[in-house]
Amino acid sequence: MKQRHDDPQFKLRIPAALKAQLEDCARKNNRSLSAEILQRLEDSLSVNQIFSDDNQPSEFSLITDELNVLSSAIRHEESVLETMLANHAGIKSGNTEGALEFQKIRIQALRANYLSLIERAGLKVNPENIFQLIWD
Repeated sequence: MKQRHDDPQFKLRIPAALKAQLEDCARKNNRSLSAEILQRLEDSLSVNQIFSDDNQPSEFSLITDELNVLSSAIRHEESVLETMLANHAGIKSGNTEGALEFQKIRIQALRANYLSLIERAGLKVNPENIFQLIWD
């Protein structure tokens, strides 16, 4: 959703750590902080409104909940990898290389599960950013 200057504004208190995470995600997604927050709100509202006839979460809703968990896990593990790489720059030991390789494998496995669920749900993602869903 495109923001307009006449859209209502309000102040929001947010923990500094959460704000930093959102700013990081906004940078990675080439969006402003405001656009990142709006996109996440819109995504969560569209997902949470999907229920079956008996007002129980549909299979699609359950899958999207799992996708949210997996995307958070992937982002966390990527952050851990970045920290490992920064802390071990220039250190070439068997243990360090093994730990880095293991971390990369963990991320690949999480991504594979994420993409499998995306396919199962019949969703599409932006190939440049698998966390950005494409709504037809």
